[in-house]
Amino acid sequence: MPALSRLLALLLLLLCATAASAQSGPPPDSAQEALAHAERAWLAAYTENDRAAMARFLADGFTITFPNGVVQTKDDVVAGLAPGTPPSDLPAHYTENRTIRLIGGTAILTGIYVSPRPDGSEGRMRYTDTWMWLDGRWQVVASHLSQVER
Repeated sequence: MPALSRLLALLLLLLCATAASAQSGPPPDSAQEALAHAERAWLAAYTENDRAAMARFLADGFTITFPNGVVQTKDDVVAGLAPGTPPSDLPAHYTENRTIRLIGGTAILTGIYVSPRPDGSEGRMRYTDTWMWLDGRWQVVASHLSQVER
């Protein structure tokens, strides 16, 4: 009988730990707002050539896949920014038709990424970004861009 009691206590402890880990992210209402803000700030880090901000948004192990199949890591993206370079005169990059899907401490953002060009036109790509609640903040772990048909 004591072995059965210990087994039941262990199972109860495991259930409590599983329930606590499932709630590791912020509440859904605040998560939606925080993710929308984080996405805008992440795009601003590109525009402003801000390596420190970029490094905060990108999780270790981050990868981005471009429409041509090129894959970059966190280190590649951060190194590709030119600190000390003034922000571009072009309008800021932005997203349209964003949706945010929360699954515990993970969020999947999808939409259209719009990149202004010097000739006045815009590059438009469909994106999927996977964010995770890590170390007390939202960080991007993966991003994928696909060309949008015109």
